[in-house]
Amino acid sequence: KDIYKDDLSANTADRASIMTIAAIAAQEGRRVASVDIGGAYLNAMMPDDYPTITMRVEKRVADLMNKINPDYGADRGTKGEAYVKVKRALYGFIESAKLWQGHLTDTLSTLGFTMSPYDPCVFNMDKGDNQCTIVFHVDDLMITCKDVDILNETIERLDEIYKDTKCTQGEIIPFLGLDFDFSEKGSVRITGDGIVESLIDQSEDKDQQKKTTSPYNHDLHRVDEESPLLNEDESKYFHSMTAKLLYIARMIRLEVGVGAAFLTTRVTKATAEDKDKLHKIIRYLSQSHTEGHKGFRITPGTNFQAEAYIDAAYGVNPDAKSQTGCSMG
Repeated sequence: KDIYKDDLSANTADRASIMTIAAIAAQEGRRVASVDIGGAYLNAMMPDDYPTITMRVEKRVADLMNKINPDYGADRGTKGEAYVKVKRALYGFIESAKLWQGHLTDTLSTLGFTMSPYDPCVFNMDKGDNQCTIVFHVDDLMITCKDVDILNETIERLDEIYKDTKCTQGEIIPFLGLDFDFSEKGSVRITGDGIVESLIDQSEDKDQQKKTTSPYNHDLHRVDEESPLLNEDESKYFHSMTAKLLYIARMIRLEVGVGAAFLTTRVTKATAEDKDKLHKIIRYLSQSHTEGHKGFRITPGTNFQAEAYIDAAYGVNPDAKSQTGCSMG
C-alpha cells in the first residue's frame, strides 16, 4: 500500500472552537480541566498494511536495550548497532500525527463522545441534562462539564487508557500556552504571559526601550528593494521569531495579526527592513504587556452568538495583490 499518496495530515482545533467552548463553559458555569497525554504518539500502532519501517539503533542505545531484554541483542551490526522494525507511531514520522489522531478519536467514541460536524477536534457527550465537551490539539485536551462527577469520570477513564497523563483542574486552566481564568462568574479571561514574555526575552532588538505605541505604520506592506538581505543566522532568527509571533497573534494578541501575517510572506527573502518591522511589533507587545494589556475577557451573557468581521484592502501588497482579513469571535 502506497500510503504516501494519501492525505497524512492531522487536524488541530480551530481557535474559534477553543474560544467558543471556553465561553460556553463560562456562561453555563461548567467545571473545566486540561489533560496532557505524555508520549501520545506511541499509543498508536503502525497498521499491518503500511510499509515496513526499519530503524537503525546506535550501539550505545542498543546496549541499553540488550540489558533490558537479551533478545534485543540477537541481531547486531558490525559496529554494534541494532536494527528494529518500527511497530508504533514514533515522533517525526510523517504518518504518526494522523495515526495518533485516529487513536484518540476512536478512544473518545468508545467513551460515548460524538465528533462535532463543524470541527473534528471537538467531541460532545450528553448525559441526562449535562453535556461534556472535549476539544483537543494533538495531545492536549480541554474538558468542560457542569457535572463534576461526569468530568472526573471522563478524566479517570482517559487515565486508564493513557497511563502518562497530567491533569489540571480549578479556576485557572493552562491550555496550549494560554491561561483560561474562570474565577469571575459568567466570564473567562484569557492570557498568555509565558509565550509573550518568552518572545520578548528572545528578541535581539537593540532599541527595546524605544517608545512604541503602535505595532506598525501605514507602510507595513511596502517593501524597500534596496534593503540588504539577512544572512543565514539572521534569517533563521527571523523565521523562528515570526512563527512564534504568528501564534501569539492568532491566539491572544489579535491586534498584531496583520503584521504577523505580512511577515510570514517575507521569511524566504527577509531583509533588514523586515527585521526592523518584526522588532517594532515585539517592542509594542513588550511595552503594552508591561502596561497591563495581557489578554482579553469573554463575557457571553445571555445572548451568546458568534460574530465575524471581514475587510479587504485593494492592491496593498508589493506585487499589487489585494489583502483580505477575517476575525471571528
